[in-house]
Amino acid sequence: MNVGALVVGQVAFFAYREGERLSPGCRDAKLGIAHVVRNRIEAGWDSGDWLKILAGMPIHAANNVEEMDFKSYVDAWSQDFRWLHEKCEQLYEGRLTDEITASADPKKAFGAGQSQRALFYGSLQSLTRQWFIDKIVHCPAEHPRLADAGTITFFG
Repeated sequence: MNVGALVVGQVAFFAYREGERLSPGCRDAKLGIAHVVRNRIEAGWDSGDWLKILAGMPIHAANNVEEMDFKSYVDAWSQDFRWLHEKCEQLYEGRLTDEITASADPKKAFGAGQSQRALFYGSLQSLTRQWFIDKIVHCPAEHPRLADAGTITFFG
């Protein structure tokens, strides 16, 4: 079994569904969500296990789990999905730089000139989970607002 192909497919499906739910038609929003998954890997979440991170996405979500989309049909032949899938392959292989969720603000940098990258995302127009509002949105010192793509906001 090719675990890499499985992971890439799962990341692409998750990011596509969530992106369409929160910011329909916005490729950057979908790719930003995929970057959040990768950023959590790089931050050491769940021992760097891609599938565990995907399974745990509702734990740190801006919306209640029943609002998230885990079931809708994704047309694997659509140009948008195929584009995202290719980007997710590059992301998984470490060949894609995060230019969507990374902060351009040097005050939010960490390490040797490395930009802070998002670990959380949500649409500020439709936040429904009080935990996210209290712990992420209302705590800008710990979780600064880093970037926006479509209607999705990315937080550190």
